[in-house]
Amino acid sequence: KTNRWGKLPVTIYPAAYTEEVDMHDFEMAKAPGRTYRYYTGKALFPFGFGLSYTRFKTTCTQSCSVLPVTVTCRVANVGGREGDAVLQVYH
Repeated sequence: KTNRWGKLPVTIYPAAYTEEVDMHDFEMAKAPGRTYRYYTGKALFPFGFGLSYTRFKTTCTQSCSVLPVTVTCRVANVGGREGDAVLQVYH
């Protein structure tokens, strides 16, 4: 009854992606975009996509009024199986 899980560290694009972009042009924001941040198409599997045998509810708040930025998250296991989650925060 172990909860096996994992999250993707990359975005998986559709096969047609290489036909949509000029592979010699490295402009990130130019449509259809590059990387999870700028891609405007439908990714097969987005950055951070993951599978688990249970489900989690995550609520986060952030404070940007003073430095350093503070992010506080609450994670609740709302599934029927024990498990844990790893949150990744990028600034």
